[in-house]
Amino acid sequence: MLADIAKKSNNEYIRNLAVWMILNQSTLADVAMKAEEMYVRKTAVNRLTDAATICKVARQAQDLYVRKLAAEKIQDPKFVKELALEASDMYVRQAAIEKISDKDVLYEIIRNDQIDFVRNAAVERLNL
Repeated sequence: MLADIAKKSNNEYIRNLAVWMILNQSTLADVAMKAEEMYVRKTAVNRLTDAATICKVARQAQDLYVRKLAAEKIQDPKFVKELALEASDMYVRQAAIEKISDKDVLYEIIRNDQIDFVRNAAVERLNL
């Protein structure tokens, strides 16, 4: 019920309050991916704490900003690596690359990624 309010209420204050009241990570992910207003989606992403759920949002959200925001939030090295190597969105891969220190993973990205922008991000990360 809170998710529906967060996504559909006519009152901006009520929508935002509903997001803050949601505790369930799956419900927050649903709001992050489906709410009409950007600030509601952003608030929902910022409230996510579960790494697997954040990774899901980074991979599946329709909105590029939401995907990138989720990717920037991930701290778990397993999920960071997964996004850097496998995310379909180049900006999500780039955001994940900024957190990678494993040179082997960076070399793999340089060798295999199809997008210059992403390969260049890996090269820059190696040069730090």
